Amino acid sequence: MTGRASVRASIIVPVRNGQRFLAQALSSIVGNASAADELIVIDDGSTDGTAAILDAFQQDHACLRLGSDGVGPAGARNLGLEVAAGRFIAFLDHDDQWPAGRLDAHCGALERNGAAAIMGKTRYVVEDEAQSSRFRFPDGQQAGHLHHLGASTFRREVFQQHGRFDPDLRFSEDQDFFLRLADAGCDIRRVPEIGLLYRVHETNMTRGVPTRDLGLFQVLHASIQRRRAAGASTI
Repeated sequence: MTGRASVRASIIVPVRNGQRFLAQALSSIVGNASAADELIVIDDGSTDGTAAILDAFQQDHACLRLGSDGVGPAGARNLGLEVAAGRFIAFLDHDDQWPAGRLDAHCGALERNGAAAIMGKTRYVVEDEAQSSRFRFPDGQQAGHLHHLGASTFRREVFQQHGRFDPDLRFSEDQDFFLRLADAGCDIRRVPEIGLLYRVHETNMTRGVPTRDLGLFQVLHASIQRRRAAGASTI
């Protein structure tokens, strides 16, 4: 990967106790990244074999490695954003993967148009067969245009203009961010290609968390309040 003065894309990976899937996530990034990109991994207080996996990875690949202590996904991503040098920003969770060619396609699209972000489709890789029926779409494919950070690539300016992730949200910080962009009228351009391979497994962070505790009602309420305030200001 490249010197930080001319970085095309910064790829930010938060991880906590990710030894089961981290190596596969990193491999998919290596298959996508070019010499013009940088990889930033934030180890958020892992106590398993994550550090050893990162040690081995860094023997062959450039990686800016940061440490935090249980700040959560939002806080970890924000740490990555503080040091990111890329014109474009992409995220991948430690248990997910990118399909080949995804990063080049997204960066190329952003270079050709004025969109704030490019969003691909999400395909579900179901490790837990008991959950498979929940992730099937009407067309018979396990893919859809949902708001996943890992399926999207953003212009750097998006975070400068609209802020970073809310560190007070343990869950739904990504949905809060997408709602803030939508409420601000940002152009999120959807493309038909798969942008993320999202792994469904028994240790997903949101598995078993009641809907009321995911923060969705909170972020939706905040969005409604923003829209009401914007409407009132135009009267």
